[in-house]
Amino acid sequence: MHLKLKLLSGGGAVSVHRMELGDRCSSYAKLRETISALTTEPLDLFYVDNEQDVCKVTTDQELKASFEARTLDH
Repeated sequence: MHLKLKLLSGGGAVSVHRMELGDRCSSYAKLRETISALTTEPLDLFYVDNEQDVCKVTTDQELKASFEARTLDH
């Protein structure tokens, strides 16, 4: 699965990464570990749902919901 990750630094700069995540996004902990390898900034995860709400991801259940929301968009 390819995802686009937008990493926002404390100074407001954005870096965009599009990558194949495979099993690196099978859990919240694995995804945080993968993203932590890309940045030294403090880490919060968000996604935009099909109603354009910005939703924070803090658990495996919320991560699963983010992928289900992505499926509904396509």
